[in-house]
Amino acid sequence: MPSSAGTIADGLRTNTETNSVHGRTATAALIRRSQRRKFFPGSSRARSHGLRGAEIMLPQLKSRAQGRWLGILPALGIPLSYLTAKHGPCPLCGEGKDRWRWDNKDGRGTWICSHCGAGDGVSLVMKKNSWSFQEAAERIEQLIGTAAFEPMNATPTDQKKREAMNVLWRSGGRITGGSPAGKYLSHRCGITLFPSCLRAANNVKYYETSRQNCLS
Repeated sequence: MPSSAGTIADGLRTNTETNSVHGRTATAALIRRSQRRKFFPGSSRARSHGLRGAEIMLPQLKSRAQGRWLGILPALGIPLSYLTAKHGPCPLCGEGKDRWRWDNKDGRGTWICSHCGAGDGVSLVMKKNSWSFQEAAERIEQLIGTAAFEPMNATPTDQKKREAMNVLWRSGGRITGGSPAGKYLSHRCGITLFPSCLRAANNVKYYETSRQNCLS
């Protein structure tokens, strides 16, 4: 059987692989090893080994928790009301009206606050509860097995984005003074002449991610 270090060098495990009995056992063993080394503060070698254990364990933990943060974070102090793409007050500093956003990129639990900084699900748990990495890892590990996996939407490539914009452009037409867009711009901005590069498309759905709905 290959060693843990060899397995990690070959690449991160998938959710299925890391949630296996072997994956859970390896993670738990690394946690215990790091905890034991904390009792030898006078030894630089013990400290370096403890740091190395955390560095090895962090990618494993992130891989296992990927796509499961909606089921993990509420149990560790972050209410669901903060886990949306909508801007709002920060659950860490408790201040502001729109400084916080949970974007959850690639299912990694990522977040950003204009005051507290930015990070992923692991750092969010650590900051919220003032835990060390080992403490946070233990709590997260207890919840991974029961947290539901949320499928991640594939990020469109630049080519796909360009194609979508071209389709939208072709579906529109020039704005005239009598069109709804022309009347709106004339009333709102005083514009009466509309360049050919300014177009409007009718019957296009508007999607607002923060409210998870779309309007025609």
